[in-house]
Amino acid sequence: YFVAVFYRKNYSRFLVESDLVVLDCFWGRKIGCHPYAIYREILNDETKSWRFVWVKNRDVHVPEDVADNPRVKFVEHGGRAYAEALLRAGVMVCNSNFMPFFVRREGQIFINTWHGVPIKTLGFRTGDLISASLNTQRNFNQATLIPMSSTWCTDMVVRAYDAEWAVQQVRELGSPRLDLTLNADIADIRARLGIGGSTKVVLYAPTWRGGTDAVSKEISDQIEAIQIIRSNLPDGYMLYVSLHHLTRRAFGKDLPELNFVPDNIDINEVLAIVDLLISDYSSIFIDYLVLDRPIILHVPDL
Repeated sequence: YFVAVFYRKNYSRFLVESDLVVLDCFWGRKIGCHPYAIYREILNDETKSWRFVWVKNRDVHVPEDVADNPRVKFVEHGGRAYAEALLRAGVMVCNSNFMPFFVRREGQIFINTWHGVPIKTLGFRTGDLISASLNTQRNFNQATLIPMSSTWCTDMVVRAYDAEWAVQQVRELGSPRLDLTLNADIADIRARLGIGGSTKVVLYAPTWRGGTDAVSKEISDQIEAIQIIRSNLPDGYMLYVSLHHLTRRAFGKDLPELNFVPDNIDINEVLAIVDLLISDYSSIFIDYLVLDRPIILHVPDL
């Protein structure tokens, strides 16, 4: 409440700073996905002395090229510094949505990337409470650019939230985070994970179940799948697991000992070293298709 009041009272006070970029990935819960790919690309642009504010919550791991950049500052999601950054930024990049009090100011560029190519149902098509989708709809309608990878994605994301005003801001340009996969330094990633030169990597990466307002804690099928995969791996193979952040948050700390993909290495970079992907209907398998490697779709609840 107090942050919203601060934002509204200071709405016209701060100048919009054209060289200041605010980046938010999943409400500060990680630094990755499309915002991270766009951050990496902006670093190559020398037309301005870009400064960055990353939204980052406590205990979130930070990639080295973000942590070591003196032009980067961090703010916690929902705090006063977060609200001030939204007022000052000339460019804003988000893969989910900014808080309900956010209203784009004149002169601000707002790039709303979303975060994947969905196969599951989103927005007003889910049958969830309308209130669960309203802020996402607002954010789409305030965006100045919505990069989508296809007409399918435009329909399944933007139109699913009935953000008809936003459709005119859509540009079907591709998927920024795929650049992280296609341009990854494979030797460096394997070294950072401690994977030997001849070891092959299997990644199990299922998505979440339930609704946005009631994420299912029932992931017994996923735990069983992990056990079966581990017991059947031949010599020379290593299993990594990447659970959706909503699943990990809902399930808490009661998870078996596993090789989880580290939070400070982007999952799209990790895909570059994966020899076999096992997933369900997560959009990660669509990203992985560009590598033309084997995929197993395990969907016991189809």
